[in-house]
Amino acid sequence: MVPVPAIYIDYVMPALTDVEWRVLLVVIRQTIGWVFEEGGSPARKERDWLSHSQLKARTGKGGDAISRSIDSLVRYGLIVVEREDGRVVTNAQERRRVRHRLYYRLGQLPYPTGEGEQ
Repeated sequence: MVPVPAIYIDYVMPALTDVEWRVLLVVIRQTIGWVFEEGGSPARKERDWLSHSQLKARTGKGGDAISRSIDSLVRYGLIVVEREDGRVVTNAQERRRVRHRLYYRLGQLPYPTGEGEQ
């Protein structure tokens, strides 16, 4: 089961479009949704490589809608898109120019988190 923190459901989901929410869920699934062993302890991915075709397949939406949604999610600070070397990619034009993998990670939530949030 993928752990979607309650704050995403309670505050973020109502503010997003359908495609933005789907893209965000894919990023959540591919990062904090992955649990692996590191030094005998469970760990979660900080970021993951996602291609545009993977995002289309995973969301069931078209390329233009996904590009617009990524731009919005980056602008909202909900996700960060990076090159392999960690340099941040801020817009669709930059993403198209990158000839290597693009990595996606969750950004900082713009909402306060309370004790006991999951």
